[in-house]
Amino acid sequence: MNCQTIKLMEEIIASGEVVKRFERSLLEIQLGEPSADLFAIPAEYVEKSPMQKQIMRAQVAGRPMDARWMRRIEREDARYYALLEKAHAAGKLPAGLQHILFERRPR
Repeated sequence: MNCQTIKLMEEIIASGEVVKRFERSLLEIQLGEPSADLFAIPAEYVEKSPMQKQIMRAQVAGRPMDARWMRRIEREDARYYALLEKAHAAGKLPAGLQHILFERRPR
């Protein structure tokens, strides 16, 4: 068996105090091919650009995005759309994502 992470622990420390702790533990290892169900996209799934996702997060958190963060997300959005266009040009863009290129694409 290859080396696998069976337990991952992370801590966020501020002013010498642990303010958050995250822990993930492996529950099970199954040898062989994974089930196709693990890769199925739920029917209710809607693809969102990095900017759309970040706007939703900011709204949920009740905080506006600062200018520096906005520039970073704009760069991610540009890469995202470039990858979509490249896949579309190569005929490899899944039909369920084609509408994204024609919706609110910043130019």
